[in-house]
Amino acid sequence: NGLGSRDYRSRHPIMDGDVKVSRPEVLIGKEDCIAILDTLAERYSAIEVQEALKQASMDHNLQFSKGYIIRSKRILGPLQRDIFEKYGFWDGPPSKSNDDDDNGNKDATTKAQHDRALRRMQHSIRYMAKGDEEIVNKMDLCQRLAIGDMIMDQT
Repeated sequence: NGLGSRDYRSRHPIMDGDVKVSRPEVLIGKEDCIAILDTLAERYSAIEVQEALKQASMDHNLQFSKGYIIRSKRILGPLQRDIFEKYGFWDGPPSKSNDDDDNGNKDATTKAQHDRALRRMQHSIRYMAKGDEEIVNKMDLCQRLAIGDMIMDQT
């Protein structure tokens, strides 16, 4: 299935043991890191999520384009927000049903807060993954699920 494979890591240098990852803003322990990754993998692997990502990839001609990224954020964002809050990555007020308007769109402030929280979480996970094969494998799985098989197979 290619998850955790050396080929995948050779194309993604953050997985290389020689890459320096600076200390993150939000430090989490190994148990919390694994809990986050397990929760994300479970949520991302839901049939409805994978079907939505598949449709998005087809709508964007199997290209990892700006349009696909925006669409995938709309699909995955609601699955991440409570994790951001629980583990201290979120710097805004507590969520109120993900602060969506009637069309499922977030205001610019909420989008910026979400993007910052996502970067903080990713940085913390990469930091914890350094030298830890279990975390690296779980991180690989989450990334593959988040991007979707159709897009991953094109990269």
